[in-house]
Amino acid sequence: MTNDPIEASNLLSIPRHLIGSAWFGPAVLAVLFMAVLGGLMWLIQSRAVEVNRADLHGNIRTAQESIRQRLRASSDYLTTLAEDMARGTVTEELFSRRLAYYMKEHPELVSIVYVDAGGTALWAVPTSPEAKVIGSPLACPRSLEGCVKARKTRNSVYSAAHISHQGEPAYELSVPIYD
Repeated sequence: MTNDPIEASNLLSIPRHLIGSAWFGPAVLAVLFMAVLGGLMWLIQSRAVEVNRADLHGNIRTAQESIRQRLRASSDYLTTLAEDMARGTVTEELFSRRLAYYMKEHPELVSIVYVDAGGTALWAVPTSPEAKVIGSPLACPRSLEGCVKARKTRNSVYSAAHISHQGEPAYELSVPIYD
């Protein structure tokens, strides 16, 4: 092997005339600087995405807990109302007044219907002449399932989410009334 400078430069694949140039050193440093800067930018971006993802998961958990609390509150309120109805202290007028007020504070509730043991609607809030709910049997299979399950378990039961007869997403809460 010879110590020929041309062979040494071929090994490095960099022509010798470029190594001696005044701009080569700063160019290499600029490329290295850009690579490091690009790596730092990627690292910062990935950390920001990670933080945003963690914030989103936290917000989802908070929203879920808020929804659960509202559902529990409605269930507790209606259970208390059912206990009052079992004692005979609630008239149709009181039923309508109490629930109309409660529904103003809970816009997620669309209607509340008092159904007898046979599945016929006796009282409803809000009352709507075109709906003709009062005196009609429950028509929604999910409502019937909820009533049967609430009667058997003697506990409040939420139905599975479904599409109502009005074509909107819905679910029911069935609260049994026992003497």
